[in-house]
Amino acid sequence: MARKHHLGLILLIGSVTWTLAQDSCDGEDLDHDGWSTEDGDCNDTDPAIHPGAEELCDDIDNDCDGAIDEVTSLDDSFDDGVLNTCAWSYATGGAGVSGEEIDGVFQITFEPDANGDSFSASLTTTCELTGDYDIQVDYVLIEWPSFSGVRVGLASDDGNMERVGRGEGECTDPCEQYLTHFDDGVQGIVGTTDEAGTLRLVRSGTIVSGYYSDGAGGWTLVHSYDTGSDAPVSPRIASWSHDSTFGDETVVIAFDDFLVNAGTVVCP
Repeated sequence: MARKHHLGLILLIGSVTWTLAQDSCDGEDLDHDGWSTEDGDCNDTDPAIHPGAEELCDDIDNDCDGAIDEVTSLDDSFDDGVLNTCAWSYATGGAGVSGEEIDGVFQITFEPDANGDSFSASLTTTCELTGDYDIQVDYVLIEWPSFSGVRVGLASDDGNMERVGRGEGECTDPCEQYLTHFDDGVQGIVGTTDEAGTLRLVRSGTIVSGYYSDGAGGWTLVHSYDTGSDAPVSPRIASWSHDSTFGDETVVIAFDDFLVNAGTVVCP
């Protein structure tokens, strides 16, 4: 025999109070999300909450697994207009730089008066990757003047894979570059005209390598370096500049589709 649950609804009409009762049976899907209480729906009045739903950073158990705000994946397409602060830590440095999740990307803007010894905006994962890993992120240069002096990077504790626009005072041909910046310094400088692409970092053992997409579905290796360590890392996407290199013009860049292709994710 099916058990019945009674949901009370109180209506106030003038000075008369009416109480209506709505009966629901186990197995009935009240919010029409495809899941009933009997199926494991932990809130059958909200269609966004059910087993298998996306876990949001909102102090609610969205996927009905008994845990609240757990990070189930570091992959992020930045397409919901709200930064997942359970997965990412947002930071800025200096003045005149800001970042926001908007229009399906994470966008960073440098105002013409941005300044500081180093000024930046970044997202760092709240979780770590252990052992071998393979991460990548797409980038787009939305407003990118000549001699911008701005760096766009995919980074970890092992170092950076960067798309760089050199400032006028620091430019030695080529001024538009890909490069790595590990503990062995700036290496593997490659000239480019790319206004969009993908940056990639791979660690195998203690060897870390930086790549960029070749535009034909493959990868171009920039440089590899033996860090001597396979310690856990926190991936980061960032854009930054310096007073000594910045071109004092508006710069807008965007990141999209951050992916962890390989690696063990460990969250606090």
